[in-house]
Amino acid sequence: MGDDFGTSTSSYMSPGDFRTLIKPHYHHLISSIKSRFPHIKFYLHSHGQITDLIPDLIECGVDVLNPILPLDNIDPTYLKCEFGSDLCFHGGIDIERIVPFGIQNEVRDHVKRVIDILAPGGGYWLKLQAISPVCPPENVIAAYETAAEYGRYPM
Repeated sequence: MGDDFGTSTSSYMSPGDFRTLIKPHYHHLISSIKSRFPHIKFYLHSHGQITDLIPDLIECGVDVLNPILPLDNIDPTYLKCEFGSDLCFHGGIDIERIVPFGIQNEVRDHVKRVIDILAPGGGYWLKLQAISPVCPPENVIAAYETAAEYGRYPM
């Protein structure tokens, strides 16, 4: 499901307003889906600085949070420490500065840092959220090659 609950600096509404206006409907929707299809993992795409809403989203039944963009001022270390046992994180790669404008070594180092933060213990799914026309193909390839070489979970 996709809803953007935030801007780069804060959520669109206070946690109290979210709990009153949105959370009951989200909880009902997600629990209805999961009661019929218990194997389903609920994936939420929401841009923005929504850290203050994450506990409520978990209570609603969200299992995967995307995109975890660096320019949304979300601290991946904090996310992993606070919510890593409850959420799978999807994204985390800086597709706004590093992939389009960095050099390949910067891209590789960045991908490794993100994997080092979000992957330990499971619950991380790497993805370049969007690949814009200004992204050099070599940087995109470098990101995915690094993930394939560096970021595999033990089988």
